[in-house]
Amino acid sequence: MSRNTIPKKKIRGLLLMTAAGAMASAAILAPAPANADPNIGCETVFWWTLGSTQRTICDTPRDADGTWMRYREFWTPAHAVPLTTRCSGGAYSTTCTSSGGYWQPQTSKGIESYPVNDGNVVSGEPGWLPAGTDVLR
Repeated sequence: MSRNTIPKKKIRGLLLMTAAGAMASAAILAPAPANADPNIGCETVFWWTLGSTQRTICDTPRDADGTWMRYREFWTPAHAVPLTTRCSGGAYSTTCTSSGGYWQPQTSKGIESYPVNDGNVVSGEPGWLPAGTDVLR
């Protein structure tokens, strides 16, 4: 049985490019750019259960037996973390200002890889993502 494997370094690059595309797309409300590797299908979703974390999944092409490799990363985009936020106003109008703080670079919980087939897709994850798929939800 052949196994579609892609070096972790290449997958990290694909996940980061997909993540960068997702952040840029969210900022300008445009579709995410196409994946750099036409043999990979990816999906990035906001993972609300972990706060501002996002989940990116990338799938390799299917093997002859119908299985494929899935690469999954939970990550948080780079963002400004305010030190102080003050709000004033009433029930219908509130104004808030923030000052100080620091820049938090993008963080990752690491990349997991595991074989998948149509019968063992993890609950809450999509089925196989065909080559060229680049979904941002």
